[in-house]
Amino acid sequence: MLNPILLSAAAGVAVALLAEQCRGADGALRLPGPVVASATLIGSFLKLIGSMGLPLALLSIGASLKWEQTRSHLGALAWTVGCKLVLLPLATLLLIRFFCPDAGEAARGVAVILSAAPSAVAMYVISCQMGVERGFVSSMLLLSTALSVVTIPVWIYVVKGP
Repeated sequence: MLNPILLSAAAGVAVALLAEQCRGADGALRLPGPVVASATLIGSFLKLIGSMGLPLALLSIGASLKWEQTRSHLGALAWTVGCKLVLLPLATLLLIRFFCPDAGEAARGVAVILSAAPSAVAMYVISCQMGVERGFVSSMLLLSTALSVVTIPVWIYVVKGP
């Protein structure tokens, strides 16, 4: 229960519920002046902190990348990245065609492209918190991002058709 990821998710839900209670009939927040000023200050501070998160995570990923470890886990990396970039979008496309045959080309394309996107940087942050092997995760992020440059255009072609 003291996991920072769970605590931040719970705090976000609590703030959203509190804000919903303060909304008027027109949807605007109804708060006293000092509360609005402090909320604006807190919001700008959190925006600044949030904008620093991604660059710090990318630096951390680059620092933990070990080429020897990448070579020693090449089979597992190939399987993991292949599943993420090839099998998951294929399964998504087949499921949409089977269960939602009336789905438009745009909806089908968005779903397939989202499933074909490379792994998120947040995966590295979570793996560090959970004690998972950082070198493997950073190698997977690097390979999935590099290979998605090739696989995403292929999936666009497959979804759109010739």
